[in-house]
Amino acid sequence: MSSEKPQPAKLAIPWRTRLVLTMISAATDLSRRSNGTINRRLLNLLDFKSSPSPNKPIHSIISSDITVNPTRNLWFRLYTPENSGVDGSDTASLPVVVFFHGGGFSFLSAASSSYDVVCRRFARKFPAIVLSVNYRLTPEHRFPCQYDDGLDVLQFLDNDRVRANRLLPPNADLSKCFLVGDSAGANLAHHVAVRACRAGFQNVKVIGLVSIQPYFGGQERTKSELQLVGYPFVTVERTDWCWRVFLPDGSDRDHYAVNVSGPNAENISDLDFPDTMVIVGGFDPLQDWQRRILGLAPQRPKAIGFEDIKSDSCPGDIKDQFYRYLLLEAERRLELELIIKNKSRFVLAQTSSGNKHALEDVLARACCGPKHVEVGHEEYMATQTLLITDDPFRNADIPTRRKLAHLVKSVKDSGGTARIFSSMHVSGGQLALYSGIAAVLRFPLPDLEHIEV
Repeated sequence: MSSEKPQPAKLAIPWRTRLVLTMISAATDLSRRSNGTINRRLLNLLDFKSSPSPNKPIHSIISSDITVNPTRNLWFRLYTPENSGVDGSDTASLPVVVFFHGGGFSFLSAASSSYDVVCRRFARKFPAIVLSVNYRLTPEHRFPCQYDDGLDVLQFLDNDRVRANRLLPPNADLSKCFLVGDSAGANLAHHVAVRACRAGFQNVKVIGLVSIQPYFGGQERTKSELQLVGYPFVTVERTDWCWRVFLPDGSDRDHYAVNVSGPNAENISDLDFPDTMVIVGGFDPLQDWQRRILGLAPQRPKAIGFEDIKSDSCPGDIKDQFYRYLLLEAERRLELELIIKNKSRFVLAQTSSGNKHALEDVLARACCGPKHVEVGHEEYMATQTLLITDDPFRNADIPTRRKLAHLVKSVKDSGGTARIFSSMHVSGGQLALYSGIAAVLRFPLPDLEHIEV
């Protein structure tokens, strides 16, 4: 096997974008010192900044800077669409987006021109009230200062004085608050979301988290880190340096701040974690770490990940052809490897047509839970396949065991099949998550969902 590293594919990047990436990369590399410090004077010369525009809208957006804590220079830039009730007019409420900029926790700010343009566009396109947080940077201020700053901004917004002093426009709806961040800002947004779940806010309700190429990692080197070399801006060498100057002394990259799916990760299974969208860049060396956050979905059942892609419909044998195509593409393309890892979760089902509404027939032909399965079989004789773990057959209660044995025999006698899964096998473990018993029905029984369990 050759030891040569694979050559990166050529990227078709617009020349202006390539120029900006080259300038940012050069600025960060020139300002980083070998002793773990940053030449801020040089960096400030290279980091072009934009001023707020409180009186003259730019592309229909007004912006202003609001101080949260002057002693640590904690502030945010507020972006408000022109028609937001600031003139006393009655307008529809808008969600509040709290945005955290990227930069490896070490570079850039809420005033950086690139982020000023992005947040202004968010406010106009969504539309929304956007707050871009200027948090403290490392190495001058190491972990957990950035997370503290993020939470303090939410606590500031939760205070009734914010509304009383009209620091936000009248139509800002804090009960619809979204945390958004890119790169290190996405890491920050994730950990602030965890803290917000435990904070017990009165006015602020975080209902969504958007992680744009989140800056996560770990001690091991993933496939994408080893293969995706030579691409602009994000490199393993740069990310390692940023982690070193961010983490507490003596910590490695399996610290819970870095590896949110690792052995030291915080347990968030008991939290009402907000709905989450993770955006993964196809040429980002950190993409494998970003995908692993989707593996937290069993702990965070609301997370938008592979587990939430429930179904697609297509008539006849097209489903088999599409499935084969999907697996072939997943083997060919690095960014689709999650499909290979989860191929055992695919279920191919015949639908009456390719219309999405045909999925309702398929979904109505399945049920889970002892009561639903019992009614579906005993009253309608609708069970085609009974799925059950072997745990109930070891129940100490003899009548319970007899009842299940009778159910299995009755299903078989009526022409159905019964599949008993070992609780020691992964399939049995998955079935146990859904009460340990389920059934595939001969025909839809949508009324089953209204039965009280």
